[in-house]
Amino acid sequence: MVVLDLGRIVAGPLCTFLLAALGATVIRIDQPGGDVSWKSPPFVSAGGATNHGPRQDDAISLAHLKRDRGKRSVVLDLEAAEGRAILVRLAAQADVLAQDAALAQAEELLPPLEKQLDQQRDLLTALAGQYAANEISQKFDLAHLKLPTNLPISLPGKLVDQRPDVRAAEANMHSASALVGVAIAARLPNIVLSANGGSAAPNYAQVFASGAGFYTLTASATAPIFDGLTLYHKQKAAEAALEQAEALYRAAVITAFQNVADALRALQSDARALKAALRAEVAAKASLDIVQQQLNAGQVNQLAVLNAQQTYLTAAVVRVQTEANRLSDTAALFMALGGNWPANCTVPDWRQCAMGDPPEVIVSADAK
Repeated sequence: MVVLDLGRIVAGPLCTFLLAALGATVIRIDQPGGDVSWKSPPFVSAGGATNHGPRQDDAISLAHLKRDRGKRSVVLDLEAAEGRAILVRLAAQADVLAQDAALAQAEELLPPLEKQLDQQRDLLTALAGQYAANEISQKFDLAHLKLPTNLPISLPGKLVDQRPDVRAAEANMHSASALVGVAIAARLPNIVLSANGGSAAPNYAQVFASGAGFYTLTASATAPIFDGLTLYHKQKAAEAALEQAEALYRAAVITAFQNVADALRALQSDARALKAALRAEVAAKASLDIVQQQLNAGQVNQLAVLNAQQTYLTAAVVRVQTEANRLSDTAALFMALGGNWPANCTVPDWRQCAMGDPPEVIVSADAK
């Protein structure tokens, strides 16, 4: 940063001294004859320091040393045309350097973005089942990414039932419930009933004769006696596992509702942020157009145009980032719902498609 110091006495020189100490390039503009601080005691010379008396030729004011230390110096007669022209050139140089510094700061943001883009390309290649050397050829940008026709502001609770984690927790609960039944059945007596029937005769001709038939009916019952309450504690363990599965299922459902609620809140915030970003971009573009017209009319210099362009481009970058955040939060809503988003839904009430209800035909006032 280049700073021109035209201050006098204390305030201006002291402020620019602090800027010089922080690394700025400060150019001190002095009038012929020097600043009044040059003549302010105490003085330091080869003969030592003195606080009174006339200033010697080799004496330097301590105030001058303190306020102008670390600065460059040039003597200009600002009452003369030549001195004012030199001052204008110095000011222009300071403006150019300031713009160069702003450009360098903007260029510093590009390498991290390029790195992030390359990593996302590698991720897409891996998701496509290919090695990094065989990068996918498809290219994507914000213009090709489209949001659903209408984003919901509320969703029915039935939608979380399709999430894989909710279904897995529900299946585990059903399995634990069945294991409780198995443990209870293992403690009950095991009763076996069997029956046999047939016929007996001294020769084949009398096999089907009356009185040749017979049948047997048997029953048996077994029950554990010396199990040391093992089966009882197995039943208690199964019941405790069922309670654990129920708690995990409840936690999975609550987490699913929380994820969906967070995604919906984020989409609502993104809609407001995008609206504000678009309004800021339009205002910055209108301001840039006005400044360019003023430049053509000779009312402002090129620096004002550069500043207006920087403001407009910054607003455009913010708008792009806001759109990217909205797309990311929409994808988060996909994940929170577990998929099955009705892509062909065109009715205003998105929940009709989500619940499988037939969409209602809505007739506008103009159609009537």
